[in-house]
Amino acid sequence: MMMSTGKRFAGWMRGTAAPAAIALGLAFPAAAFAQDAEAVADAPVPVPGQVATEAEAASGANDIIVTATRVQRDGFNAPTPTAIIGEGVLEARGATNVATVLNELPAFKSSTTPTTNGVRAIQAGAYFADLRGLGPSRTLVLVDGNRFVPQIATGFGGYQIDLNQVPSLLLERAEIVTGGASAQWGSDAVAGVVNLILKKDFEGLNAEAQAGTSDRGDNSEYRIGMVGGIKLGERGHLTLAFDHVTNDGIGDVYTRDWGRQGYGLVANPSRATNGLASQLILPDVRYSTMTNGGLINSTTGPAAQLRGIFINPDGSLGRFQYGQYVGASFMQGGGSNQGINFNTGVSIAPSVRRWVGYGRASYEVVDDVTLYAEASYANTVGRAQTLPPRNEQATPIVVSLQNPFIPVALRNEINRLNALPQNATNQITSFNLGRNSTDIGYQRSRIENETKRGVIGFDAKLGGSWRLGGAAIYGENLYTQRVHGNRIQSNFRFATDVVQTAGGPACRATVAGNAAAAGCVPLNVFGEGAPSAAAIDYVTGTTFTETLYKQFAANVNLSGEPFSTWAGPVSVAVGGEYRREEQDTYVDPIAEAAGYESSNARSLRGDFNVKEAYFETVVPLARDLPLLRSLDVQGAVRVTDYSSSGSVTTWKAGATWEPLSGLLVRGTISRDIRAPNIFELFTPAVSTILTRNFISGVGGGPAGQVATENLTRGNASLQPEKSKTKTVGFSYSPPFVPGLQFSVDYFDIRVEDAVALIDPNQIINFCTGATPTPDQAYYCSFISRNNAGGLAVYTVDNPYLNLGYIQRSGYDFEASYRLPFDRLSASMGGALTARFSGTHFDRYGEDITGTGFIERAGESSAAGTPRFITNSSLTYDDRVLTLQLQMRTIGSGKYNNLFTEGVQINDNSVEGRTYFNLSTTIRATEQFELFGVVNNLTDRDPPLIPQNFGYPTVPQFFDMIGRNFRFGARVKF
Repeated sequence: MMMSTGKRFAGWMRGTAAPAAIALGLAFPAAAFAQDAEAVADAPVPVPGQVATEAEAASGANDIIVTATRVQRDGFNAPTPTAIIGEGVLEARGATNVATVLNELPAFKSSTTPTTNGVRAIQAGAYFADLRGLGPSRTLVLVDGNRFVPQIATGFGGYQIDLNQVPSLLLERAEIVTGGASAQWGSDAVAGVVNLILKKDFEGLNAEAQAGTSDRGDNSEYRIGMVGGIKLGERGHLTLAFDHVTNDGIGDVYTRDWGRQGYGLVANPSRATNGLASQLILPDVRYSTMTNGGLINSTTGPAAQLRGIFINPDGSLGRFQYGQYVGASFMQGGGSNQGINFNTGVSIAPSVRRWVGYGRASYEVVDDVTLYAEASYANTVGRAQTLPPRNEQATPIVVSLQNPFIPVALRNEINRLNALPQNATNQITSFNLGRNSTDIGYQRSRIENETKRGVIGFDAKLGGSWRLGGAAIYGENLYTQRVHGNRIQSNFRFATDVVQTAGGPACRATVAGNAAAAGCVPLNVFGEGAPSAAAIDYVTGTTFTETLYKQFAANVNLSGEPFSTWAGPVSVAVGGEYRREEQDTYVDPIAEAAGYESSNARSLRGDFNVKEAYFETVVPLARDLPLLRSLDVQGAVRVTDYSSSGSVTTWKAGATWEPLSGLLVRGTISRDIRAPNIFELFTPAVSTILTRNFISGVGGGPAGQVATENLTRGNASLQPEKSKTKTVGFSYSPPFVPGLQFSVDYFDIRVEDAVALIDPNQIINFCTGATPTPDQAYYCSFISRNNAGGLAVYTVDNPYLNLGYIQRSGYDFEASYRLPFDRLSASMGGALTARFSGTHFDRYGEDITGTGFIERAGESSAAGTPRFITNSSLTYDDRVLTLQLQMRTIGSGKYNNLFTEGVQINDNSVEGRTYFNLSTTIRATEQFELFGVVNNLTDRDPPLIPQNFGYPTVPQFFDMIGRNFRFGARVKF
């Protein structure tokens, strides 16, 4: 697991200090192993990719206090596996955001990044930390051990830190605890903790500039930033930092050769006759029931005679050439709609602009008592393009023959058919039109996050081992969402129902005196480019929502060593914390009434406060005995009282045992919590309309891929979810192989009473499955069929509930070997370091509603994970040059563990991928260095595994950008 070696910890247990430089010199973007004493001695200079010199290590300055504990004690060895990522890692990878490095760790899942948001306009450009795939809300992110105000998207139930808001250029190191830590750090630490440690008493000036692009000429990124620090007299210090990053984003999947293959998921309409699976993964998938200028797709009644007629831009008619497996939304091939499907025009990655400023002042008022104040400001703006208005077979535009915009050629054809003798009593009076309205315009989202935060605190050394610290933190985040070109549902219905009047075409509702249709402008839907600018303005609007989230927190912590046992000093930590959080969400009136095609939310106001107290201790039981070189036990307990859900107690127990030199055995068990957030507690019903697959119809409705409204709403009766985490493992640094170290750790996390929504796809699949289940009626109770004429055929009701359980278990593997070349020959310089990190999942799934555990381990999907993911590197470094080759592997898996190949899906296998990244740093002088990075060196395409309402691959695991370059320079004074 990601943890320092047994030899390092054994040294700590015998009283050897751990220098902060150990955390700063790591060039591996996976786990951070500190080098053992011999390797430290071999390092001639502390360059990126190496640790401090022996003299620096012996100095004992700036001891690392690891996030796994609040106990501050020389010799404490955290039994929970812990990783430390230093500044050198970010520099080696050319990373402009710490999240890009975290997401390369096998323990993390890239659940929310700029390339995973897809058509959802709610989080453009965001980066969230997600340990074990348990969700960002179950990963606690701290800054210098203190809470950071979350970035809460309007209409979204998460509670997470957008790492764009944290000053990454000021980052000294990131400490990651991959196990439950609620007893030490509080709610939300179910999956673990990411503690971002910023530079404090920095002196000098560091500046950095870099630029990057993909080899397709997009994804252009520019960065400029600097950090400066000075002493103020003998007791004061001032640190200032500034960071700016701009990324121009990426167009749709058709900018990539793999995307131009047009892979998609097609519902098989003729399974009973063709014997193929009910869903088919196929290339060249196109829309089957709409074109950009309008396609008549009536399938019943007299208008079925018009099916397949489409309208050209000039009003002439064409005959739609259908392909294979024609369904209600998609088909394969054919002579029409080439290159037009769900992913056409949808950004792979948004454009993002980020500004971060930070200042810190400290003053030692008396000896060993320091006061400090921090202020930071961050602003991030993301822009993306999503879908245009769409009317498919399930949600058609119903056109009356009274509509004067009907082209002459089409009206003549209707008149011809109506004049046929066999149609004398079967007249065409209306027809259904499918339309992909690119001429009305794609939705364009603009998401802005503005975060202001201030901290006032103190740190006092009370004598001996005793230390007292505290802080008051205030932060607020303003999230603003604008979605331009969002279709207004009622206006569109009014504008497309047109009649002829003496004054020309007019909206039927206006003629009838419907006050709701006041100002209606008739919309011509026949032929691409036909709608007038005035009509487009009437049927579309700009969704405006904003959420102001405020957080106030205060804490005080006391630690020390009150007495000693026969094996050494006993360490204790005690403290308390108060926190109050408020959310105030405003949405425009149309969104409030769920009037837009998408991005509807509801206004919301809520708050809670929490009071906490904790106690932690570490007790040494043995030292320097046969098979007991060291044995320590740890215990922690925290009592938490929420105004929203009452009191709860969390605890943790662990032990470390060093039976032999270099061998460390460790284990923990903990009870952790996550309290429901304000959205989960109080939000009114939020409407989202997506296309979902119905294996069979509900309530007499249609099957296939159908527009479905999902209602997400809060529940004030929710209770905190509780989890139990177990870890056990060992690390070994064999004394007879200097520079070698490895570790294996087992983890098991089970979250009970999980606050969650039942996945809408799961509800639909269990309700409409071919084989009835005992709980089929339960699932179907969440689904209702809507009245005809609406944008959604079905509605799925989804309140937040305390449901079943979620489980993650598996193994983490780490290995590292460093070979200084002067071991081979005194005339040789530099060193070679090889590292390996991997995670293997045994269990990754949930039993949300008690219908049975759904295993997603080995499933390459957004809901699952491949069983085995690795991250390895080979690094050469000397005084002038650092050269690193990184290899990441994503194991093969299944499309869906619940599917049988040939029944639910035609191909249930997913190929794995191996990615190589190359980076180099050239230190031209002591103050100036150049660096370059090539990501996805071999330009490996992702596997093509399209999802419903998503990209033709799974960006949480696979790269969609392709080969990408970064180059830059750093100046350090």
